[in-house]
Amino acid sequence: DSIAPALVQAALIGEDTRFWTHPGLDFVEIRRALGYRRPTFSWTEPRDLLAVTRSLGHAWSRRDDLRGASTITQQLAKNLYLSPSRNPLRKLKEAVTAFRLEAALGKRRILELYLNVVELGDGVWGAEEASQIYFHRSAAMLSRSQAAALAGSLPFPLLSNPSLHP
Repeated sequence: DSIAPALVQAALIGEDTRFWTHPGLDFVEIRRALGYRRPTFSWTEPRDLLAVTRSLGHAWSRRDDLRGASTITQQLAKNLYLSPSRNPLRKLKEAVTAFRLEAALGKRRILELYLNVVELGDGVWGAEEASQIYFHRSAAMLSRSQAAALAGSLPFPLLSNPSLHP
């Protein structure tokens, strides 16, 4: 309630458009990141399983794409409980933790926590601190353009400065 609705909306659009409907992992985005393009998937269809197996074989070489498949819940799991290392075991721990967070907290609380702990600059953590530093106002008072600028920095918080390059 202390964050402008425009920032909530911009973060969801930019980071996790299916946030309200997935169970902590966005399987559509994971399949897309793995290079699996068919619109439907069946765990019992041999050709689907073969395609996924082939895709997994190449997944580590395309790990930057997999980062784009992370949900808000996965990012929260990483920020709260895991190291920032980039390895398959950490991604597995992140997935398990994301499912547990979804079961224990619910979507609204996950989104609230995410916006309060997400990195929005070098040493800048959370929407309130970022709002104060970049725009000298409370996160509740952000304009739509300021909210969009903050949300736009989420993919690359160490390279972005919303007040200089909105």
